[in-house]
Amino acid sequence: MTGATCSKSRYTSLNYTLTGDVVEVRAGSGEAADYIFGEDLAGSHIVLNGKSRKIAANLSGQWGVTGTTTRPALRLEAVDGTESAAQTAYINMQRGAMIIYGASLVKARYWRLRIPASQAVCGLGSDPETGYRIGSVVFGEFMAFGSGTGSGWNEVTSPNYTEVTTRRGSVVRKSYGPPSRRWSLVWDEADRFLGDQDPDWVGNSNSDQPLAALAEVYEQLRAIARRVSALAVPVVAVRYTPTANGANMITDPSATLYGHISGEVELQQVSGDKDHGTSSDIQQQVIRAGAIQLDEVI
Repeated sequence: MTGATCSKSRYTSLNYTLTGDVVEVRAGSGEAADYIFGEDLAGSHIVLNGKSRKIAANLSGQWGVTGTTTRPALRLEAVDGTESAAQTAYINMQRGAMIIYGASLVKARYWRLRIPASQAVCGLGSDPETGYRIGSVVFGEFMAFGSGTGSGWNEVTSPNYTEVTTRRGSVVRKSYGPPSRRWSLVWDEADRFLGDQDPDWVGNSNSDQPLAALAEVYEQLRAIARRVSALAVPVVAVRYTPTANGANMITDPSATLYGHISGEVELQQVSGDKDHGTSSDIQQQVIRAGAIQLDEVI
């Protein structure tokens, strides 16, 4: 597998002003590719004219000047006065997912993560905040589902604290880290294709490469469960399939989740009484994959 990644691709040419430890949008700025939601940038880095600083917190808004909506503000760590007060910046996201499609694959026995010596980090120069920091790296196959998730999916953010009531009745909460997310996914009805050797397929929006057979959902979930040691190993879930024309890096924090698949992988029969025979027999049966949950690892 070969590929090169840089997590700044959607947040470049951002004009800013720096007041104290707060960065705001400056007139004439380029447009960030995504609307920025509150705290989505916490833990990422912004490079202020060559000076990399960690983002402690952020307000939501559009980084740009063409719209009329709210504008974000970023509070930084380790500001020392050497940063330019008004210049151009870019943002290196804390996490992301890169998808490499078949046309770019090199068949080999092993995967290697290679960091060449003396290579700048996405254009950063010599700076105390510059460096390669890897919390978790996951390599693996990209497995798509043969049907989009149905209505009824949800995301839950769970607290991460303990609560104690003192003898005087005061309630004390102690935080143990950031909150974690849980994705619950459901699928609508779909027909199995056991009697069809050449079923229709689904792919990404800019390629003729099949990623999964149409309606192949439960079978993919079952295969994932086997590949990750009966759900003991975390997976990386992504909300959408990137295009194959180079835009294969997902940096939107809300679009990825690193966590465990919880519960069971289930195939549900909705109606019909035949599970074998000719293709027309099978198509009389309505089935669907059961709901699954993914619990974020933090």
